[in-house]
Amino acid sequence: MAGDVLAVWRRIIEGERDDGGELRDGEQRVREYLMKISSQALVQEYGLWLANRNPKLGVQVFAEDKGRAPKFEPTTVVALLRAEAPAAVKYYLEHLVFGKGHTGYVNDLITYYLDIVTGELHSSQTSREAFAATYDAYRALQAPKSTYRHFLTDNAPKDDEVWQSRLRLLQLLGGTEDYDAATIRASIESLPGELLVPEIIILDGRERRHEDAIRLLVHKLGDYDAAVSYCLRGGSSIYTPLSRGRKDSMPTHEMQARLFRAVLGEFLTIADVSERVEQTGALLERFGGWFEIDDILGLIPDGWSVDIVAGFLVRALRRLVQEKHESSVMKALSSAENLRVNHELIVRIDEMGPTNEAAQ
Repeated sequence: MAGDVLAVWRRIIEGERDDGGELRDGEQRVREYLMKISSQALVQEYGLWLANRNPKLGVQVFAEDKGRAPKFEPTTVVALLRAEAPAAVKYYLEHLVFGKGHTGYVNDLITYYLDIVTGELHSSQTSREAFAATYDAYRALQAPKSTYRHFLTDNAPKDDEVWQSRLRLLQLLGGTEDYDAATIRASIESLPGELLVPEIIILDGRERRHEDAIRLLVHKLGDYDAAVSYCLRGGSSIYTPLSRGRKDSMPTHEMQARLFRAVLGEFLTIADVSERVEQTGALLERFGGWFEIDDILGLIPDGWSVDIVAGFLVRALRRLVQEKHESSVMKALSSAENLRVNHELIVRIDEMGPTNEAAQ
């Protein structure tokens, strides 16, 4: 009975005349009907047929938890869709990763997003120019400005599969799940020019190539705030929040200091002189505690006004005075403690009286 109903509906949806005129919104009716039947074979047959015609709708058949038919294992569904309805695979993987939290499929979904993006960039000069133009447009913005990631999210066309796939790609690359970074890098680097810069920055951070990541943030993107955030996070992805409760996600002081030195070095080579001065001054003003005063005095060009580093110098000198004061206090406390101990020792000896040797 169910098979006959579905067969008739399929013929009507595919073009056969509906004499009764009762089948409206046919594909949706098929999806709803498949949830009510107990035959797994029919669900598979017509679910795949529907996924071929309407990938997003067809995937719902296999993603639904409340259907009467026995549920398919995700590995089975992925294999079936790849063989019978390849256009629907991405939507099912999105359901598994984002809807169900199955991290084992992250690498597969990254591959799909990356193929969509790189395929478009390999084939379309217009798309290559559009991607490159976002970097020029962002660098041209005056500070203060949002991060490049926010800029990209705000300006990506909402209904464009390539741009939205890129945003999802960045989200997954910046996550904590394992994926094949070497293969992803090779795919990105096969593109002409530097078209996927934030993607490479994420991979550099993951592979501890921190100086390379900072160089791209500063000179290719001009995302100075993200470069500073990169230091504070110790190279952890700037596109995903740090995991709560994970001690290994917190950088060491030594790592942060090393990265701040790298950022300072890149800021001092910014091509635009006014930006170079502004960003270097702001970095020293806000994060001067990460730098030694002797190092800064040796790095700052002689021709720069002292006003640029005045805030840093004042704080550094105050810190030195405070440290010297604390050292003096500690020495005084130590001396006082020694005097107290010596006094107590003398009192104790007096209480004990003369020794036998002295009495003789």
